[in-house]
Amino acid sequence: MWSQDPVGFDDSYIAYQYAQNWVDGHGLVFNPGERVEGFSDPLWVAASAVAIMLGFDPFVAMRSLGIASYLAAIGLIGVVIGGRARVLGFAGFGLLPALACLVIPEGLAAMSGSGLETSFVALCLVALGLLCLLPDQARLVRTLGPALPLLAVWTRFDALIGLCAIALTDFFRATRTEFAEASRKLMWRVGPSVLGLIVLFGGRLLYYGEWLPNPYYAKGADEWHVGAGLAYLGAFVQSAWQILPLLGLSVFGALAGHSMRVRRLCVYVLLCAAAYALYLTKVGGDFMHYRFAWTPYLLLAMGGLAGLGELARRQQVVATMFAIAIGLMSATPAVLEDDYTMQSLEEMGAYTELGREVGLALHEFLPPDTVIATTLGGTIAYYSRLHVVDQWGLNDYEVARGPGLERFQRGHYKPASTEYLVRRGVEMVLGHPEVCACDDLCADPVPMLFLRIGENRCVRSHLLVPKRRLIALACGDTERFRLHRVDCSKL
Repeated sequence: MWSQDPVGFDDSYIAYQYAQNWVDGHGLVFNPGERVEGFSDPLWVAASAVAIMLGFDPFVAMRSLGIASYLAAIGLIGVVIGGRARVLGFAGFGLLPALACLVIPEGLAAMSGSGLETSFVALCLVALGLLCLLPDQARLVRTLGPALPLLAVWTRFDALIGLCAIALTDFFRATRTEFAEASRKLMWRVGPSVLGLIVLFGGRLLYYGEWLPNPYYAKGADEWHVGAGLAYLGAFVQSAWQILPLLGLSVFGALAGHSMRVRRLCVYVLLCAAAYALYLTKVGGDFMHYRFAWTPYLLLAMGGLAGLGELARRQQVVATMFAIAIGLMSATPAVLEDDYTMQSLEEMGAYTELGREVGLALHEFLPPDTVIATTLGGTIAYYSRLHVVDQWGLNDYEVARGPGLERFQRGHYKPASTEYLVRRGVEMVLGHPEVCACDDLCADPVPMLFLRIGENRCVRSHLLVPKRRLIALACGDTERFRLHRVDCSKL
């Protein structure tokens, strides 16, 4: 699937744009000279920069890391049910259909190959949970216990949910007599992450002058969007009905697990799931085919499979029926909640491919000092190497803090005004690039420039405040450019 039908997300190229500018000596910036933190995954940006320095295509490198993370997470979760199946012998094969919940759900595997950090964060939190099954004095616990949450929160700040969940899990299991010892263990586990967060926020404040990344404001996450969030969660459950038995089995494991370690794992999972549900309700969800929901989903699968193993200890037949039901439910077709905007994998992949094509054409045929504006800020910025004004404000301080749309729209909530684009000196406005036939231009009654990107394919743009040299270039190359409502005789 990953090799035959790759699905890349435009947003992943925002990280690569920052990484490329960093490697080129411009600093961690989207446009040279503008310090705005348009990313929310600093460790992912750093890894992308390393890939670039080593001569790799950052999308290929980070996509490979995402896929490897997803496969590793499946392997770790499979250990939970596999161990129980081995204990049960031949009867344990009845539990294996439940593993389908890790592979079949539409979008889960594809998301890992999108170039984004989703699967890596999920792997860190899954591994952190599985450490609950090991003795506290185990070498893996002592080594990875502090490292995993630190990696997760440096990759995505909302992974702080996992850190808080494991801290609460450890705290609640401590009795009064062992409270002091539990406190020391807790400090050892969360101390590095707390220190890492201090460094992260301090560095962000010193370099960008802000406590939080710019997309937090651009996407309206500083506001409450409960209606959109509840609609998001409801539609996700309709897309993955197996969530309900997995949730119930996680509760069963937390209450009736045969050992403290199993109960501890399930409590951690339930705390993470509840916190993520509240977070998604608050911010309204996301527009990338349930991107934010897949991390808690994998955690819930881990807890549910642990609970399924506990059920099998008592009622093998009932556990087998649950396993089969989970496997069948995992094949539920995706239901995309579109009232507040959500894009399918196919849509996002098509936008990314188009952005790459347009960006390369812009880089080849436009002057390097051309200023453009687009809502496809990842691929077009990365491949064009031009100065880009992000029309959705992810990489623009002023737009991100401007007014939002009258009705909330996931991900793309605060558009740049025409007046602002004029003030920024934008020459060409592409929006989400639209391609039409070069011999039948899709023109509006305003000055426009069309750039040929294929045999009979032209990408359109509105001319806002073009410099004379851009118009002269377009007027002198009618094979590559088409102008509409522009008088070349006045040059």
